[in-house]
Amino acid sequence: MMEKSVFVRTTWAGLWFKRWQAQHFPRASAGRRSGRSGGGSVIMARLNVPGAAQNGALALVLLFSAGATAGNASDEYMLGSQDKLRISVTEISSASGEIRPRLNGEFTVDAAGDVAIPLLGNIKAAGMSASKFATSIASQFQAKVRLVNPPVTAVEIVQHRPFYIIGAVEKPGEYPFRPGMRVIHALSVAGGMARAPALGETRFERDMVQANGELNVLRAQRNRLEARRARLEATVGGKDKIEFPARLRLRASEPNVQDVITREQLVFDQRRKTRARELGNYNEQLSLLRGQMSTLQNQIETQNAQSSSVDRELVQVRKLESQGLVPSARVYALERTALAVDSKRKEVQTEMLKVSERVASTEASIRRLQDADGSELLVELNGVDGELESVTGKLGTAEDLIQQLQIDGAPAAGHDEEIEITYSILRERDGQLVEEVTAETSPVRPGDVIKVSRHTTGSLSDRTLSGAPAVTGYQ
Repeated sequence: MMEKSVFVRTTWAGLWFKRWQAQHFPRASAGRRSGRSGGGSVIMARLNVPGAAQNGALALVLLFSAGATAGNASDEYMLGSQDKLRISVTEISSASGEIRPRLNGEFTVDAAGDVAIPLLGNIKAAGMSASKFATSIASQFQAKVRLVNPPVTAVEIVQHRPFYIIGAVEKPGEYPFRPGMRVIHALSVAGGMARAPALGETRFERDMVQANGELNVLRAQRNRLEARRARLEATVGGKDKIEFPARLRLRASEPNVQDVITREQLVFDQRRKTRARELGNYNEQLSLLRGQMSTLQNQIETQNAQSSSVDRELVQVRKLESQGLVPSARVYALERTALAVDSKRKEVQTEMLKVSERVASTEASIRRLQDADGSELLVELNGVDGELESVTGKLGTAEDLIQQLQIDGAPAAGHDEEIEITYSILRERDGQLVEEVTAETSPVRPGDVIKVSRHTTGSLSDRTLSGAPAVTGYQ
């Protein structure tokens, strides 16, 4: 908007305003002195200047916009989310003329469109001009603090909300807004148009490149599946090495095939080592348990011999005791010995049973490990066979497609395509995004979303030969 003068009928009020403006908005004051544009717009609310009431003077402090052009009220900038504002609130005593600063700081409009101001809380800013927002702050501050007159309230936009650019550009995304921007400026900020296809890159060639890429992917999948199946078959069969298919052996010098073979061989060797180590641990444990069983068996035999010896001796002593040749204490001592020997024999037999159970458990673990290997590998092998069958079918289809492209597409490989560039802007109106087709010279506003599109309109050579004008654009 065009800069408007401030008319103050008293010399005191005019000098006070200049001092106040220089103190709170030095960039605006410097811009006025030098005649250059400042960093933003300063909006002030209406105020009554002390002493001017007696003289009938009312100071109206209006918009200062350094370097901006005049416009209608409908073109006035409306605040929105992410706008950064500098707000100053100053109270002027109606009695003494004393100036009391109440607030001076920078604030950002949040996602809800509000500005959090100390003492006042959240105040709605989105959808309002800076002047209306300044008036709203002044009136609410007056009511909150119970002032006689509204305070002097100034709002300066120090940083506008960003704009966005999407579509056929090198670097789509969010960028800071600068006053005076147009679509062509935004395009340059985003790195220009995205790289267009080379002149020789026809639709036929692109289709061929894509088809060959898919074919190479399928062939790589087939190589991996065939190598994996060979490894599984060798593991299930208990072989010492993998017998890879002839297709892979003949191409073993190729880096990709060599990597597949090496990886599967490493898996095979590692699995063999792991299983051998696990079986070795079980067998070692089994050997120790069997040695323990042998020792316990010898102890049982010794205890049996001792028990038989004590029983025979006890029979003889009892005969002698009945004849009065030995005392009864001798019989009691032998009976206690017989009981002790029998108790020890039962303990050894119990330990023998425990060791036997551990032997049986270890043998069962070995069988489970071997059975699990076999069943898991068979399930995995069946899955690999199914995947390999599917990939083989897709390979055949891809090869047929390439052959058909070579037959149908080759004659048309000499035609170039015409590219047309279009621009549109998504702009918020009444709470909704409205898309408008625009030109590269159209102005950009804060918060705009610029869409850049590249369209293929047909064969450039055919249209040129037929007399149609070629459409030019940024490549």
